[in-house]
Amino acid sequence: MDDAEGRYLHRTIEALKFASPFCLATFFENGLAHCIEASMSGAAVLTRHRIKAKAVPCCVGGNNNAEALSLSLGMTRRQVYDRFDKRTPNLPSVEEWVSTHGQEDEQATPLHMVIKAEFAGEHAIIDLTFGQVRAKGCKDAPLHLAVYEKDWFQFDRGNWTFGYMDCPHKADVWAIDAIRNYKDPTYENVLNNLVELALQCDLDIDDFFEAVQRNFPDEYRASIERMNELMGPG
Repeated sequence: MDDAEGRYLHRTIEALKFASPFCLATFFENGLAHCIEASMSGAAVLTRHRIKAKAVPCCVGGNNNAEALSLSLGMTRRQVYDRFDKRTPNLPSVEEWVSTHGQEDEQATPLHMVIKAEFAGEHAIIDLTFGQVRAKGCKDAPLHLAVYEKDWFQFDRGNWTFGYMDCPHKADVWAIDAIRNYKDPTYENVLNNLVELALQCDLDIDDFFEAVQRNFPDEYRASIERMNELMGPG
């Protein structure tokens, strides 16, 4: 892969990161889980730009040892517990651990989804809905992230350590008709238009925000309000 090809992949993914929060906010009340909409539509947009991409279910585990906190995406509490080293001193029973870590709103088939992309031999994993961990305790989490790796990875954010891993029930995820057959042409087209706009603005965030406000004033206002609720003003 030459430098131009590398820049193309990175620039297109960066443009997708610019665009995605506006789509998430605009379509917030519609459709399925946001990670499905963002990842499957995002993969379709990258494909329009000649980048091989697909949406894949995965799991994310997060631990904050300094504050004795943990969180997960795409896993049941029992699946989280099963990943612990059973040689850990004073590890509670599964029943005790689950009862003290809460099961509110736990789904029978918990879901998290990301995009795996490839272009000219370089790989990337893109999580467009990582920001939801803010509501689970990691207050300074970014809205989204992209890591240029082929395989699942681990990273630190403040006192938190996050790890991405295979989804143990991905067959059950794809067995759900609404997920397997998901396609929203309106979402996909709006997302693609915003990606194109970000590229036209040469990935200048201020120019991009001004262009969105100028061309889509109602959507811009609603999106900023929604993002401020999640991220805080600014």
